[in-house]
Amino acid sequence: MKKLNLLSLTLIFIFSCQKSSLEDVTLLENTTNLQERLLDNGGQKDDFTSSLSYRKANKIHRINESTIAVFAMNNTIYVIDHNGVVFGNDVQGNTIENGYRLDGPPVGIGGISSKFIFGLNNRIIVVNEAGEFWALDVESRSYSDPYLIPGSSYKYLMNYTEWILPKDNNHIIAVSNGYVKTNFIGNHIGPDRRIMGPAALLDNKGINDVIYTDEKMIALNSRGELWSHTFNSPTTYEKAKDGLRFNSGLIYEVSMSTKYILSMENKIIFITENGMAKIMDFTSLDIN
Repeated sequence: MKKLNLLSLTLIFIFSCQKSSLEDVTLLENTTNLQERLLDNGGQKDDFTSSLSYRKANKIHRINESTIAVFAMNNTIYVIDHNGVVFGNDVQGNTIENGYRLDGPPVGIGGISSKFIFGLNNRIIVVNEAGEFWALDVESRSYSDPYLIPGSSYKYLMNYTEWILPKDNNHIIAVSNGYVKTNFIGNHIGPDRRIMGPAALLDNKGINDVIYTDEKMIALNSRGELWSHTFNSPTTYEKAKDGLRFNSGLIYEVSMSTKYILSMENKIIFITENGMAKIMDFTSLDIN
């Protein structure tokens, strides 16, 4: 009798597990179908996909709490770890390829502490706490020893400079205490030129990352919100606008765990604190 009860209980347990699994699969299918319908742009509520195309998630290794820098240049996402080792992840279409290590000396460690690291015109640019700009030429899967770029220095503003980011192949944008300026950068650094507008990137919610793309400076804050300043001309920009909506729709890829935002040709890439990345295409960036 006890054996019969044990057998019955075992059968009931197996049946319950199968039922639960089937329910999970059904739930997953329903959720997937719902996501596909939301992203299908077939109804009135799907306007947000009119110029955006969802891309599958990709894993970028070496991104964690000790990562020094993450930036995009050409068709590659670069990651610099806490040892100054540089890794590349090429982006092909919808996919972020497996990472590889670049040959070269440590970047961003040793000597005067680095404050900003970004990619510009096939060079890794390191700006240290003294306001010096050092460059490392990138060629395929290697890069050169660092060399100093002469010219204007940010030495006297470094304590107040919150962001330095590439504007194009020959210019950078710097934000200091809400003031925005631009510099030419090539074999030397040109003088500052003020860009007029309201105080920029002053966000008490904390800003995780900033990019410049499509004549817009877009900031990602710690709440997963996107805000943007539109540049009307080379010398002026507008007040910040709530960037949660692209083309009148929510960007579901942005969350509080999103730490980095990158731009690459017609793509915008969101990367979480543990290296999960989602790529979205855009033909025009219409931030309300």
